[in-house]
Amino acid sequence: MKKEGLIVCNPQQASFFDKIKNKIDLPFKIIDKQETLNTFLDSSLKINIDICIIQMDLNWEYSSFQKYYGFEIAKKLRWLGLRCVFYFPTFDKKEQFDPRENLFSLLRIPDYHKIVQLPLEVSVLTAAQPKLMSIELLDDIHDTLIGQRELINERIHDLKNQIIIPSNLNGANLQEYLKNTLAQAFFDFRIIITEKEAKLQEIHDKMFQELSKTSKEKYQNVIEKYTDAIIELYPAANSGEEEPQELMTPWKVLVVDDDQNVLDLIESGLTRNNIQFHSTTNSQEALEILQNDYLNNITVLLCDLRLKERHSEIWQSLQGYDLITKIYHEHSNIIAFFAITSARKRLLHLKKRFRIHIIADYKKDIIGSSGALNLFLKRVRETGDEFFFKSRSQPTLSVWRKKTARFACSLNRFYRSHLFQSDYHISEVNINTEAEAFIDEVLNSSTTPPEKQFTATIKSNRNDIHPYEDLELLEKFRSGILVGRRIALALFYKGYTEEEIFTKMQPNADISNLKASTDLLFKTTLALSFKKDLPNPEDIKNGQLLKSNLLLEEINWLQNKYNIDFDLEQLVLNNIDLNIVINWLGNLQFLIKEPMKNYEHPNVQKFTKLKFENINAYKKITETLLLAKKTANLTGLNKEFLIDIAYDLEELNNPPLQIFIKKNIIP
Repeated sequence: MKKEGLIVCNPQQASFFDKIKNKIDLPFKIIDKQETLNTFLDSSLKINIDICIIQMDLNWEYSSFQKYYGFEIAKKLRWLGLRCVFYFPTFDKKEQFDPRENLFSLLRIPDYHKIVQLPLEVSVLTAAQPKLMSIELLDDIHDTLIGQRELINERIHDLKNQIIIPSNLNGANLQEYLKNTLAQAFFDFRIIITEKEAKLQEIHDKMFQELSKTSKEKYQNVIEKYTDAIIELYPAANSGEEEPQELMTPWKVLVVDDDQNVLDLIESGLTRNNIQFHSTTNSQEALEILQNDYLNNITVLLCDLRLKERHSEIWQSLQGYDLITKIYHEHSNIIAFFAITSARKRLLHLKKRFRIHIIADYKKDIIGSSGALNLFLKRVRETGDEFFFKSRSQPTLSVWRKKTARFACSLNRFYRSHLFQSDYHISEVNINTEAEAFIDEVLNSSTTPPEKQFTATIKSNRNDIHPYEDLELLEKFRSGILVGRRIALALFYKGYTEEEIFTKMQPNADISNLKASTDLLFKTTLALSFKKDLPNPEDIKNGQLLKSNLLLEEINWLQNKYNIDFDLEQLVLNNIDLNIVINWLGNLQFLIKEPMKNYEHPNVQKFTKLKFENINAYKKITETLLLAKKTANLTGLNKEFLIDIAYDLEELNNPPLQIFIKKNIIP
């Protein structure tokens, strides 16, 4: 895979970094504004980035709330799965850099993050060497990116490990070791828990006194004793406010309001509640944002109903009502609509007369207080979660939606857990990697790929199991069913029949009843139907692949990895279908043994001279079948030709070809 670098900087420093990138033997992409960053974050996972250079003190429009906005961007990139080393150039003096202001400890991992003084340490950048952390390490640090409470727990866990005293320490040396270890730990606590220094010092003193009086084997028990007291110092939500959600949403809200002050309040609330968003004051720009949402991550539209041009009394050409209606009818993704307005009377009319289902609220009820806003955003989050799940979970078979004896719960519950786990992005990378390795073995080797278990059962001893609670069962679902579905789909679109795919995926299975075995793997285990779940021609033509019953991750992966356009009519026919069609054509050629009436007809002559080795694509086959039909009519062999086709027609695996024959060949 081709490697590249990423530079995120202020516009005024872009030319400087452009010169730097030319000195490093790696192609670099430079991002110098928020819009470009949003597009990059919305694109497919950038797991091929080798070096990431992020200016620490960005002064973009969206960075005003954070002195060192570069660290916020770094957290988002880590969530997307970037495993490379991060360099943080800054014009601030290193000795003036206060980690308390930006929680740099969230990202502080040895050798993977470096603060670079500009412009004096340019040589550090030019000497940068690509370095990738392991998937395991990236997975481990995700917990520290979730929220401060998790970070406190992580630091307490580290303290427990550090407090295991080396056996050669005793007396004054032991006391000095305890003193230094606790001092470092509580320094980190002060970074995370601001304005609680007095309380932290009180806990520190009590812990140190108790450690000094107890035996070494009980040191960890002492730390455990004070754990809750430390965690409780982290400020909970203010009175009347809901506790913010900790995990970042995998979906986004599109916020449209012509009042920048209202927009700022809503953005602040979304940020506190870890809800991703795009925002704009212009309805036309909102449509452009949706059109560029290639991965269909926008799941909620939060829209003001009356929209004016900025700093003007002129109404925008597309009002909130119009925007909602247009998106409802034209956008392929499933979107939840939230409408807000300052006119109570208009709100009542809207609820009675508007044909599209929306959740409508009075604007002042929402932004009147931070508590009210958080309650509103809690509804937004719950609705967004539900719509996000619905838009991605459409397989038709009942095993996907209902609990069976073979699975601890319905497969869609496992899938929902997969979507909302903190390691979703990392697990998606692992699923794709595993599927691609298996497919490469099939496509590039004459040998049988290694045997893999595609999870025939996911059972538990409990009757009330929930996938969130049993990560071992969730991992079986991911590595077995999600990987298996992608392998089967990719091979199907590469022209393999269901039977061929089965023998590749289960080479040692008992195939005394091949039809029953394939149904067991595809329909019962993988909940995959090649006839019901694939995009239909009309949806493909309209670019509405989400209307199919495939998972969105499968659609994106098949498009991006294998350039599959989902049009079954363009597939090269698999060997079984091809042999059936060539048998029909060959039999007709054989029956034309001697000159007959109209034998000299150009169509008959053309047909008898056909060589079948080049007839393999759908379009060529349909053209040849039409020519064969004309030849059969001209030579009086129409009855024999049609009997031949009718005998084998249902054996074809290509539905579009079956439809074409029934419509154009068989009367």
